[in-house]
Amino acid sequence: MANFFGQPGVYSQDQARRILHRQLIYIVGFMTVFLMLIGLLSAYYRYPWTTIPAALLTLLIIHALNKPFERKLDKLYKERLNYLLGREGEDLIAYYLSDLPDTWYVFNGIKLQGDFDLDHVVVGPGGLYYISTKNIRGLITTDQNGQVLHNNKPTDLLDKTLRQAMTLRERLVAVMGTDAYINAVLAAPFIWVDLKNPHKNVWVLHRGNLINILEGSVKRLSEEQVGAYVKALEMIAGTAQSVRDMAKKAGLPSITPNADRINDESLRQ
Repeated sequence: MANFFGQPGVYSQDQARRILHRQLIYIVGFMTVFLMLIGLLSAYYRYPWTTIPAALLTLLIIHALNKPFERKLDKLYKERLNYLLGREGEDLIAYYLSDLPDTWYVFNGIKLQGDFDLDHVVVGPGGLYYISTKNIRGLITTDQNGQVLHNNKPTDLLDKTLRQAMTLRERLVAVMGTDAYINAVLAAPFIWVDLKNPHKNVWVLHRGNLINILEGSVKRLSEEQVGAYVKALEMIAGTAQSVRDMAKKAGLPSITPNADRINDESLRQ
């Protein structure tokens, strides 16, 4: 069983909780306005000739507020649902990653920036991988021009995955003082993949081939190199102090300017 650090889907769960709080605030605010209008209406009961106009005015205001209020709640509901589905997808991929042998290490939810986290970072004898999980359905393919399509519509999921992998690479270089080769992986457990892997330096894998591909990858890292990456990732996650000396001792390559740091070959059998 792989060694795990952190819990999967924590960021998505936190975002879903924040959206729920916003929904409650909107509901309480709407009810407050409603009760204030009712109170205003009741003040006019002392004057019968003003009751009907006041009642009509109250109904018009409530009607005017109701539609934008419902649209806002629907938008928040969809956002919260997407985060909850994302949490389920990350939990599932983490479950599959647990089948890797104990020479592998899985880091869940490393947060590099305030607006996103790294779903899974995996390191073992077969290399270093950033895995972005998307709980989507349908088909991922390409058109005749090589444009990636999700259910026949253009998608930037692979571009985002690659950018996040490069962000991780930059952080690793800053921490370790050595080069870092990262395999960018888009993991969609329920998707049907109809494209040649890797596509533009990103692998698109599903639950049926994720573990087989990782376990079957060519051995690229020694035990010492794996340990150096683990220490670096611990530091990035906030639990280690210094890893530069360990990285050099492990024999990780020095930084080479202007080189491509995303390796699309290491997963090949």
